[in-house]
Amino acid sequence: MQTEFSINEIDRIESFYENILKETPLLVRNEMPSAVYDEFCKIREKACRSVLDSLDGNLPPMSDVLTSDNKIRITVETANAKPLYVENLRQKSAYLFDGVCRQMTSRGAVVEENGSSKLQTAATMSMVDETVLFPDDAYEQLYKSMENLRWLLGQFNLKKYGLQYGFAVDDICRLRVYYKNDSDLDFLRQMTPRFVSRECQFEYIKSGMPYDGIVLALEAVCYKKGFSEKGDKYKVVNGRIRTESFELHVCEHCNLRCNQCCNLSPFHKEHFMSLDEVKRICDFLEKHIAPDVIKVAGGEPLLHPQLAEILKTIKQRFPQTNLRIVTNGVLANRYLTEEIMATIDQLWISNYRNVAVPENTVVKIKQMAKDKFVLLNIKDVDQFYNIVLTEKNEDESNVSAIYDNCWMKHRCLMVRKNTFFKCTRAAYIEDQQYIYDMPTNVKAADEGISIDDPDFQQKALLYLNDKDGLQSCSYCLGVSGTLFDIRQMKKEEVQAKML
Repeated sequence: MQTEFSINEIDRIESFYENILKETPLLVRNEMPSAVYDEFCKIREKACRSVLDSLDGNLPPMSDVLTSDNKIRITVETANAKPLYVENLRQKSAYLFDGVCRQMTSRGAVVEENGSSKLQTAATMSMVDETVLFPDDAYEQLYKSMENLRWLLGQFNLKKYGLQYGFAVDDICRLRVYYKNDSDLDFLRQMTPRFVSRECQFEYIKSGMPYDGIVLALEAVCYKKGFSEKGDKYKVVNGRIRTESFELHVCEHCNLRCNQCCNLSPFHKEHFMSLDEVKRICDFLEKHIAPDVIKVAGGEPLLHPQLAEILKTIKQRFPQTNLRIVTNGVLANRYLTEEIMATIDQLWISNYRNVAVPENTVVKIKQMAKDKFVLLNIKDVDQFYNIVLTEKNEDESNVSAIYDNCWMKHRCLMVRKNTFFKCTRAAYIEDQQYIYDMPTNVKAADEGISIDDPDFQQKALLYLNDKDGLQSCSYCLGVSGTLFDIRQMKKEEVQAKML
């Protein structure tokens, strides 16, 4: 719902949700005349009350912005449930406001309603505390703003508010991009969509900014796709099942030995997916699955000697689909070539803090990504979630809750040994049983569907939309486990159980 009211001489103002109807809102532009600001507050209150009367007193998430025709537009996300207000707790709390023009650079409101969860953010900018980062640089500010969004949406942050799940950038369904300079618009239109899914709707709005040096701000509306969904998520679109992503594990071994690696890579001997196997999987995708992004992962994909050729093969078959490499980045200085960067759309680096990517390599990667318009996400990681259960979880309601809350069933689709799986845990369940001496005998083939099945599409729709989970879910904590520090295992810890 949007309401517009005319007013003169007003620049953009941000308001903290809980204070939007108070006489003295948190955020005031320093140089704004007090009489003009008072007029703005009265008009904004009138606009808010015009929609609040029908909402049973629940204050909804809302934002306001000065439009190009000198009107204040107030956008309200209506909901029947009471919002939970959240902030990026890594930054200074809004409650420490001391009357000077400041604002939290990452905050929002979560609404859980009708078995789904939504989060709307306020404006997120390239700031830490009160410091503007990368003044007047649209490229760097876009990345920093998205990083601040990730911190706000992520499970690490939301868990502090009692929420047992997080949002990913793929969950953003609407993104408003506020920009200051006309010269940045073409770049923003080209680069911003690379951060989110194809389903995301965009709005680009020219606006004044509340801080010198800030040239853009982002507001996101997110929908939690893995949270108690009703109805069928997966449907056939243009002859293929539309999915968020699909993974190719082009090699299952790795140059690192992280404990509780999700794909059990430290225990895998050297093995590379052949180019013929890649082409066969491409044939399968071309017939049955239409992912938003194809992720080339592992193991460590940079170890594959034919990686450049594999990437070109995939890109030639699916030129409109985002192609992403997922790597630990340690070998990037040696194996991440200009040829590879010219082929991919996205580069995701899990920068494990105990074996961090050298800083000079990070600088090189950032420049290559900027030159090639490759979306770069370097995520510092020092903890994993415990996911492995070595004995069966007999609490069926708990297994159901874990499965309901697990995003892996949407973002880790893959083919292994000629079988299609909805997550990596199902694909590697037999390996898990062997490594951890588990007293069970779950067969991986029973957890997925043969890609040669003549009724594949019909069976896959039932399989992907199933709300009850798999046998392997009784031996997995999904994304609901406790956190623990990552460590590199010793060779002797893995040699006895090599696959």
